[in-house]
Amino acid sequence: MTVTPIRRNLVRFGLLILSLTLGLVGSSHAVVGRPAAIAPPASGADLAPYFTLTQVASGLTQPVAAANAGDGSGRLFIIERAGVVRILQAGSLLSTPFLDIRSRVEDGGSEQGLLGLAFHPDYASNGRFFVHYTRADRALVIAEYAVGADPDQADANSESVMLVIPKNHTNHNGGTLAFGPDGLLYISTGDGGGGGDPGDNGQNLDSLLGKILRIDVDGASPYAVPAANPFASDGDPDTRGEIWAYGLRNPWKYAFDRASGDLWIADVGQSRQEEVNFQAAASPGGENYGWRLMEGSLCYNPSSNCNPGGLTMPVAEYSQSATGGCSVTGGYVYRGTQSPALHGIYLYGDFCSGDIWGLEPDGSGGWSSYALTDAGFLISSFAEDEAGEVYAFDYGAGGLYQVSLRSFADVLPSYWAFEEIEAIYQAGYVAGCSADPRLYCPDRILNRAESAVFVLRGEYGSIADPPHTPPATPTFVDVATSFWGYGWIESLWIDGFTAGCSADPLAYCPDSQHTRAEGSVFFLRILNAPSYEPPAPVGLFDDVDLGAWYAGWVEAAYNAGLLPACASGPLRFCPEDELDRAWAAYMLVQAKGGLPLP
Repeated sequence: MTVTPIRRNLVRFGLLILSLTLGLVGSSHAVVGRPAAIAPPASGADLAPYFTLTQVASGLTQPVAAANAGDGSGRLFIIERAGVVRILQAGSLLSTPFLDIRSRVEDGGSEQGLLGLAFHPDYASNGRFFVHYTRADRALVIAEYAVGADPDQADANSESVMLVIPKNHTNHNGGTLAFGPDGLLYISTGDGGGGGDPGDNGQNLDSLLGKILRIDVDGASPYAVPAANPFASDGDPDTRGEIWAYGLRNPWKYAFDRASGDLWIADVGQSRQEEVNFQAAASPGGENYGWRLMEGSLCYNPSSNCNPGGLTMPVAEYSQSATGGCSVTGGYVYRGTQSPALHGIYLYGDFCSGDIWGLEPDGSGGWSSYALTDAGFLISSFAEDEAGEVYAFDYGAGGLYQVSLRSFADVLPSYWAFEEIEAIYQAGYVAGCSADPRLYCPDRILNRAESAVFVLRGEYGSIADPPHTPPATPTFVDVATSFWGYGWIESLWIDGFTAGCSADPLAYCPDSQHTRAEGSVFFLRILNAPSYEPPAPVGLFDDVDLGAWYAGWVEAAYNAGLLPACASGPLRFCPEDELDRAWAAYMLVQAKGGLPLP
């Protein structure tokens, strides 16, 4: 299948002035509650408006890979190309490197350096880990190291070189190391470089270049060739038994699906096509992925009639010229818990364009790939932590970004009230102002009918319907039984939250826009009790007359941390200013206190 170019600036929104509550309103009085999680989309492309990259670390220098130790520590070990491994723990980069082997690593070429890292499956007990780097003579080196007495520092003098693969060129080194579900170490190598694979290494079984290798680091010293490897016993003394799969140009990134054991191999193209290959967990190995006969699904050498049969074709590919891409960066199948709708989707990107795609079976025996976002940076690598959460590296600026799905397409992580809006959605208090895509409309002014829903959910939790059966005869002259918010407003009256907006006749003013003063009343009563009354005012604010009906309320709201002042010097509250949905979310989180922020 072919990947289509991403549409830039995929989501643009205007404010939607709809007759909706904070929950989505149907034709009846009931308010539709939010789903427990973002539902699986009809197609993966439906996730694009919600796809988010949130920066979790900065200050890295040319990050190219990362690995977790699988030891329960939650640490992420990040490779800087020059030859340094750094630890990210609890959101902070440790100042002292875990490993510094810059004296051994050659990083003069743009594709050279310390490229791969893998921890032994029993690292927690044996402290063994493995690296993949390039040497001054252009050779690829696979070496073993051990952790030191300090669990956050390796013993840099413990190197044991396991495998050296000579090369003539500085590029096309592959670089990924990973232990498979079988406990064996897999190694990716490029074709050796030089452009067009002049030595035809990708197809030659007597070369370790242009391959995925599989070795047993526990079976012998320095390693053993597993007897089940596809070419371990083929009878040709020149064939390298370490080979697991071949016909690869530069498999910079590959990864195992931690749930299924399937292997995903992203192979960087020559000048036309970038490709992603799939190997099922049950495969015995031995796949030929086509290079240099083919570049993706296109003939390369020869330029026509290139497929002799028996090749394993990519499950996804994209044109460099059509997408602005230059080098595919393989990622991971998402198996985390923070974004359930991403579960089972393989995430990958392009180094040059910054595009990120999702890839999954289409249900009909084929594959579906779809654009998710333009990261806006050079994607050198993805990473997976112990919990299965996925990250992307910004090679140029040295940042690390966590992949996730935000709840609302119009509330970005950079928005000032992002955490509060996410918190009330996850708690079930809101479903948004529009469903497809899901929007929150944070800058829209809250009206008094909407506030009834907001307040009652703040009091009762994620209820879908009003908590009380409304009376047959309306309490308020301006709220008919046919009004969508009738039951909510009547319940607000029954619980003593409101006395209406006027007494003679008794009216509620459901369409009036909410002010900061009115919000102070409602959210103080959520915080305390429906019968709460504030202390007498003392004159905190320059713009609040002590005789105003709301004077005590706004001072109490300010003192309780529900709503900050609108200006200082002198201190002002702006009681008649309108309250928008973002500030309402902020006040609700403060009133509830225990809502977990993302």
